[in-house]
Amino acid sequence: VQRCLSGKNMSHVKAGCIMCGYLKLLPMFIIVMPGMISRILYT
Repeated sequence: VQRCLSGKNMSHVKAGCIMCGYLKLLPMFIIVMPGMISRILYT
């Protein structure tokens, strides 16, 4: 909610929400993907 209230206009609010969504997905790729790749390579 604070992200929406502190934005200058609606485009900044939408961009902030989208960026936050990408930042929440990023750890999955950093942690899970190397494990999946190593399992494929070593089986």
